[in-house]
Amino acid sequence: MTDHSLIDHNARIAQSASGTDRSSSALADSDRQVTDDTNNTVSAVNQAPSNESRQRFRGRVMAAAVMSLLLPLIVIHRLAFAFDRILFPRLARVQVQSPLFIVGLPRSGTTLCHRLMAQASDRFTSMPLWELLLAPALCEKYLIAGLAWMDRLIGSPAKKLIRFAERKFGGTQSAIHATSLESPEEDYLGLLPFGGCFLAVLIWPFHPSVWRLANIDHASHSQRQRLLAAYKGLLQRHLAFRGHDLTVLSKNPSFTGWVHSLQETFPDMRLIGLRRDPVESVPSQLSSLRDGFALFGHDVTDPRIVTGFVKLLRDDWHLLDQYLDTVHPDQYQLIPYRELIQADSEALLSLLQSFGYDISDNDVERIEAACAAARQYRSQHHYQLSEFGLNATELQQQFFATNRLSPRSSMASETSPETTIPHDENDDDRLSLISS
Repeated sequence: MTDHSLIDHNARIAQSASGTDRSSSALADSDRQVTDDTNNTVSAVNQAPSNESRQRFRGRVMAAAVMSLLLPLIVIHRLAFAFDRILFPRLARVQVQSPLFIVGLPRSGTTLCHRLMAQASDRFTSMPLWELLLAPALCEKYLIAGLAWMDRLIGSPAKKLIRFAERKFGGTQSAIHATSLESPEEDYLGLLPFGGCFLAVLIWPFHPSVWRLANIDHASHSQRQRLLAAYKGLLQRHLAFRGHDLTVLSKNPSFTGWVHSLQETFPDMRLIGLRRDPVESVPSQLSSLRDGFALFGHDVTDPRIVTGFVKLLRDDWHLLDQYLDTVHPDQYQLIPYRELIQADSEALLSLLQSFGYDISDNDVERIEAACAAARQYRSQHHYQLSEFGLNATELQQQFFATNRLSPRSSMASETSPETTIPHDENDDDRLSLISS
């Protein structure tokens, strides 16, 4: 073999070896990629339940922490209620006359209606958040009022600290439902010590007893009497503190299923019902509860939770129609959301007059100013049906199937079925601590 042939032969061998090395390297890279993809897939599969487990664990820890704070407060409030009967025997003589209740679907303008009518402060009174959470009993109200008086004497440092905390920690929630300790709030919060607050659904969303609180008209006689007596006691204590001559103004969407029971307890009550297209109100309500459910380890998009709220709000929708037949026309008005947000002060004042409420000139001016400001408001709360697995057509079919076509016309008889939700037996003992 010549030298040139030998060189060419060696070159071909080297080239072949190089190609083999490249093929081996490529094959090794491919194997590593497949291995990495497999490991990533396995890791993702393993991580999903792990993240869910951690979320549930954090939720249980948070629920335990909240209950550890609530239970002593519940005991204190119940003892304070008992002391009230000893310290203030006049409470039994306080009359709750012609209270005005605002009910309806959540996210349908109930808060707007409440705050507009609360401007008539010469006539109406509503419980602020601090009374509901910290001082439902009369003796507690006087105690906190005394502490507030002493705080003012030294320049109101406690009040300034509270204001700072509200600005610091209330920003996210204020986009959905602005509030402060002095804002009028839903007075069903005052029923927390008596196991009558539907807000417990955030902690126990799979417990049937919590969902039944949304329709006390279907509860047992003993439970209904117990909760109504507690609620009447709350209102009597508030009037004893604020003024016997005032009229209670109460906003509770969760009381939409309480109307007949409230009518038995307060025969001269007045009622405003509000509702909004379910395509808007249902996802808005679920979206507003997202952070609350997440705090306790639950996902608001869980189909069981979504189904529970759809059934509940559908039942409330039909109840608002039924009340047109079962509540006297002089005591009930059903207002669509689109009409309310026009914030027509003349319409609101006319409504109050039709209910027999005398409104002072100062109150008229305050209501007109509040209505003008309300017309400039634009909601910062955004939501979509799809994120909850909901369909607009199906929602409308459920809600509008038996919707009456004209005011006070007869409608197909539809008994509001008791909302059902899958039962989590682990919640039984925990819930019984606050419902007894």
